[in-house]
Amino acid sequence: AREAAPADVGGTLQVATYNVLNYFTTLTGGTGPDGTLDPRGADNATELERQTVKLVEGIIGTGAEVLALEEIENNGFGSGSAIATLVNELNAATDAHDYAFVDPTGVAGFVGSDAIMPAIIYDAAAVTLVHTEVLEYTEDTAATTYALAKVLSDVVGRDIGDYDRNRPSVAATFVDAATGTEFTVVASHLKSKGDSGLVSLVNAAQAHVDGGGTGITQADIDALKADPNYDQGDGQGFWNAVRTEAAVELGDWIANSYNGGGVTNYLLLGDMNAYAEEDPVQALDDDAGLVDLIDAFIGQDQAYSYVFDGMRGTLDQGLSDADLAAHVTGVTEWHINADEPDLIGYDTSFKNPAFYNDGVYGSSDHDPLIIGLDFGTDGLFS
Repeated sequence: AREAAPADVGGTLQVATYNVLNYFTTLTGGTGPDGTLDPRGADNATELERQTVKLVEGIIGTGAEVLALEEIENNGFGSGSAIATLVNELNAATDAHDYAFVDPTGVAGFVGSDAIMPAIIYDAAAVTLVHTEVLEYTEDTAATTYALAKVLSDVVGRDIGDYDRNRPSVAATFVDAATGTEFTVVASHLKSKGDSGLVSLVNAAQAHVDGGGTGITQADIDALKADPNYDQGDGQGFWNAVRTEAAVELGDWIANSYNGGGVTNYLLLGDMNAYAEEDPVQALDDDAGLVDLIDAFIGQDQAYSYVFDGMRGTLDQGLSDADLAAHVTGVTEWHINADEPDLIGYDTSFKNPAFYNDGVYGSSDHDPLIIGLDFGTDGLFS
């Protein structure tokens, strides 16, 4: 049965993560920091309006005062930006919250170099923003992968390009109006499991070698296929090393460097593009000692926020330090998206318009994760 409203997570403050599935206000031309990237999401004003209505209803429906967003257009923070547009639409739709957005650049600039970015919005009546920063990832393992790929591409003429991988993480520290407690939320969106052209490159190289071509050898092909960023057939997909490296860097940064170091009461949210037992999540859970809030309150064997090829699992994670975990009152995934067919979404392409549903369902392809907090009382881990 569909969930008309999320389960009650308790607390005096709610925090959520919501993948907004390429919410772009740029419909034609270029976008991104250099203005040359292709827009995604809505193709026209009608689709954008439908997408906006669905997302506004979904975001308000979470009841969250702080939300980490993923896949919102990286077109700055000015009046015409995607995030400013979404916040304006939220405030026009409800008097229950006074929504605002975090500009980690301080100058209405760009976050990273991709067409999309993570972002944070919040209810200015419930919390006060006191600090924000961006973490740009080093991704050292990618250099080895691209060096191996270049050996092949120089010969077979397939340039896979230096694709964007992990988007920069955005962190924001707030003061809870009810208790005066400081807490920090980090929004992240790690590299997808897609091959980014590596498979077609390997296939072309293999055909070249099998056909008697020179300049590369089978060993060159095998070296790329053995690289940890190539799919090793263990279920973690492509670019696992890049995601794991980012997770390690994120855990170290928030614990030791962010805001001068030594912050507590922090929560890592977002689309990690990794399931609970994969290396990136384990780097934050087992290795960094953070609390997997989904496992603690739902059970990772029961939880899911995404469905792929009929298989479901949780890509949208929530991990915290022990200090914040002590104030968690509940956790839920609001199943309004992952189970829904594309037919009911905002996109009109190749669809019978009679299938469209203007409700909250199908607002994205990921379900939101909602966490209840009460800094005035103890939670499960106190």
